[in-house]
Amino acid sequence: MHVGIVTYQTGHLKTWQILRKVLTKGYRATVYAFPFKLRQPKPEPEPARYKDRPDQLMEFDLPSFCRRYGVGYVQVEGWSQEFAAHLGDPGRPDSPDVYLHCIAKIVPSSFIAGRTILNCHPGLLPQNRGVDAFKWSIVNGWPIGISLHVIDSEIDRGIILARMRIPVLPADSLAAVCARAYEFEVDLLGNFEHYLPNLAKNWAVGDDHPCSHTLVPLDIDQNLEQIFTQNREELCRLSVDLRAQSHPMDIPDSDKVEPKFLR
Repeated sequence: MHVGIVTYQTGHLKTWQILRKVLTKGYRATVYAFPFKLRQPKPEPEPARYKDRPDQLMEFDLPSFCRRYGVGYVQVEGWSQEFAAHLGDPGRPDSPDVYLHCIAKIVPSSFIAGRTILNCHPGLLPQNRGVDAFKWSIVNGWPIGISLHVIDSEIDRGIILARMRIPVLPADSLAAVCARAYEFEVDLLGNFEHYLPNLAKNWAVGDDHPCSHTLVPLDIDQNLEQIFTQNREELCRLSVDLRAQSHPMDIPDSDKVEPKFLR
């Protein structure tokens, strides 16, 4: 199998983790590296938000690694339509069979056309779409989980290949659950090949569930640990089923709840 890795032109933790998994399995890999711009700090920054994911920037010379281990490296200079062909011609024998999306970027439709691009979303689709999905799970008392899906032109849409709940244990801290959720996310994306047959089930995410376009409000975010502690018993109960699920009939009724703050 030929796997494309969509990433940045800089050292990136999730890219490094996924690339190791792909190479360990003996797959051919090609990295497609896009420009990375570090956000400038605001003149009056707001108070720090709770970190639910590890820092992603790291010291890692990606081009040198690719040369050493026989990984293709394609530097793509932007996300405008003129660069879409840099990902290879869909259907040609030398183009990747599947692409793994490792970065925080909404992929333009011109890059998606004819390609299977997989993303692992930190929430249970189709119910928990959009920004701050992990934190909305805590706030809304929803089961914490992740979803492997095929990207389409809309946010957190496409076909769901697998969903997995994250274990929450009675003595867990919020930090422990955050670390576990990220670890499961990397594992699910890194083991994508087991779920490709679920494409045939065509479980597509529609707009019948709301999509969050905003962060959790700051006052709620700064009380996230307290909210987690208050909801921990229910989150434990909801995390019991750890199977990788890939069919709408697998969605328990407890998932189908109205959000408290999701808009």
